[in-house]
Amino acid sequence: MPRPRRWPGPPGPYGRGFGAWVIRRNNSGSTFGMFDVDDKHQITQPLSQFYAAQLLNLEWVKPGGERHEVYPPESDIRDSAGHTLVTSYAVKRPDGKWALLIINKDQENAHKVAVSFHNAESRRDASFSGAVEMVTFGSAQYRWDPLKKHADSQGPAKRSVTIDGTSKTVELPAASVVVLRGKLGGEST
Repeated sequence: MPRPRRWPGPPGPYGRGFGAWVIRRNNSGSTFGMFDVDDKHQITQPLSQFYAAQLLNLEWVKPGGERHEVYPPESDIRDSAGHTLVTSYAVKRPDGKWALLIINKDQENAHKVAVSFHNAESRRDASFSGAVEMVTFGSAQYRWDPLKKHADSQGPAKRSVTIDGTSKTVELPAASVVVLRGKLGGEST
């Protein structure tokens, strides 16, 4: 396996000095690096890990060094063998918003999930209120072509805003990572 190299990246849409670890393409046609590179180690395109890292670091958490509070959500969506198909992670951000990182590991099926927040101390449930931002990255935005050894990328994650945050269900596309971000009803920051 080729040795990983620290690669600052060329100037352009990904910025100089991004500093991602890049592993030169191997015989499998893909790697677990942030970028695909050519034989001269020039970035040819960002890979799915690049977009997923952007989703986590720029959408789910608030960029910077402020304190975030992470909470353990629960999921009851399983396949017939008992494997968890939808995993989630909740964070209360320093800007007062709550963000859910929801991963639909089911490659074939979309899943509708109910979203609610339970306060164990007050024993009350809450839901998003007002505008809720939804950022989705999945197979509709990115698909690896094993024959071409190249990604068919429709660009970065898909963004949408739901003005009415009182809806407690969300449709998760198959094979997707979704961030929901907004304020909870009745909560002060």
